[in-house]
Amino acid sequence: TVARRNQIWMIPLIGNYENEVIIMNVQGRIVNRFINYRNQTSLGNVSVGVYFYRIRIMESPGQYKYYSGRLLITE
Repeated sequence: TVARRNQIWMIPLIGNYENEVIIMNVQGRIVNRFINYRNQTSLGNVSVGVYFYRIRIMESPGQYKYYSGRLLITE
C-alpha cells in the first residue's frame, strides 16, 4: 500500500465498520492511531519511508477481523 504524507489514506469500505487503524514505524513504535477511521483524516507529517499497519474491524458484536501489511509513505 502506498500513501503520500499529509494526505488521506483511502482504505476501501473501512467506513462500513467500527474499526481501529494503527500505523507503526520499523522499530514498532506507534506513529498514528485512529479509532473509527472514515477516510477523512490525513496521515500527518510523518517521515517518508516504510511503515506497518494493523487494522481491526468489528464485523458483528464480539467478532473482529484483523488486517496487516506494509505502508510506503511518499512525498
